[in-house]
Amino acid sequence: MKGTGSERPTRWVIRGRHLTPGDLAVAVQRVRTFYAPGRWRIAQELAQHWQWRTAHGQFKTRAALAILAAWEQHGYLRLPPALIRHGLRRSPGALPASPAAEPDGRGPLSDLRPFQWELVRSATPRHHWRTILNQHHDRGAPGLVGAHLEYFIASVRGEMLGAMAWQSAVERLDCRDRLVGVSRQPALRAQFLGHAVNQVRWLILRTVRVPHLASALLSESLRVLQRDWPSHYGAPLWWAETFVDRSHFSGISYRAAHWWPIGWTRG
Repeated sequence: MKGTGSERPTRWVIRGRHLTPGDLAVAVQRVRTFYAPGRWRIAQELAQHWQWRTAHGQFKTRAALAILAAWEQHGYLRLPPALIRHGLRRSPGALPASPAAEPDGRGPLSDLRPFQWELVRSATPRHHWRTILNQHHDRGAPGLVGAHLEYFIASVRGEMLGAMAWQSAVERLDCRDRLVGVSRQPALRAQFLGHAVNQVRWLILRTVRVPHLASALLSESLRVLQRDWPSHYGAPLWWAETFVDRSHFSGISYRAAHWWPIGWTRG
């Protein structure tokens, strides 16, 4: 098993929580006991054992699931299969039509405003959201763990424009950590990560071709997120990040929305 023996660390910091081998032992026991009900039940049991709660008193089940997923990735435990199968990468020619209503595609930006941001809150809208991403995004719907929020984006007339998703920021990113001053400082990094998010999906339907729409949605999305994230997770936002594949995209809409490029990743 990977990560065993002398290579296994004596402690971890994941999703802002300091963890020890004793915590891992508890997690392994919970996996064995609650394997059949699934990984969400395991995460619930783990959060309750730790009495790990948000500022509003809710158990941090999603964050506990993120910790379990990180441990599984390093080979310290094996979780039951996920109940939701995530979409595969598709070529543009293989994309079926969207079930959502779409605008005619062209026209001034003012005809679409004010935008409507619908937060995904339950299973049926989430299934619809994932369907749209699987059909229209080249990377499909993401596998979201930990704290996250998903949105539908529509015009003032209710016509579907696209979708967006945010989740907790990646744990380590050298160019970011150097910029904000948390490199080699686990405690400061953990505090920072409690207030940082990563835009993991952003889609504008291909039928929608409105000048400046992309940068307008990016700018407004941060205002919407600053309103919604604290109400769900009890922490104000200090930082938002994303990754742009420069072999396919220029990132010009991010620059137009006053996002700053800060460096290159290794992957």
